[in-house]
Amino acid sequence: MPYCNIKTNVKVEKKKELSKALAKTIELIPGKTENWIMTSIDDEAFMTFAGSEEPTAMITLKTFGQPAQKYYDMVTAGFCETVNRMLGIPKDRIYISHEPSELWGWNGGNF
Repeated sequence: MPYCNIKTNVKVEKKKELSKALAKTIELIPGKTENWIMTSIDDEAFMTFAGSEEPTAMITLKTFGQPAQKYYDMVTAGFCETVNRMLGIPKDRIYISHEPSELWGWNGGNF
């Protein structure tokens, strides 16, 4: 049950393709599948990084449960590669926040 939000100051022309690529990266975490991920893309936001308005992105990944550190590392690398390839944002201008949760609701109940 992951949720992935990307906020960026660039225009995202291919939102569906970016969403699909981010969703596929989630499958690096055991038990997480594209069938359960929710994604959102907020583009053309006013954002600065290190005092600069050059292209940048912030990705927030919320997951049910806490994967092992090696999976966080793999997802971070995958997200950075995807955003760099698809949006041209340098990897050193991308932040990723991992937010695991033991409380997750769906369909009127909680897991």
